Amino acid sequence: MGLTLKSLTQQYYEAHKKANGIWQYGVPVRAIYHDCALCIQYEGGRWFHYKESKGSLIWW
Repeated sequence: MGLTLKSLTQQYYEAHKKANGIWQYGVPVRAIYHDCALCIQYEGGRWFHYKESKGSLIWW
């Protein structure tokens, strides 16, 4: 069984939060796919785009 949007959002959020140290964006409130990337909006209004590349998760 594949990952659901909800579980993938949680996975990416946790990885990003762990790598960032101090997390100031809040929890995910919305997630959509756009231009082959998972886009997550956080409580503070900030959006990040996520994509897996060469076995690593990248975001911008």
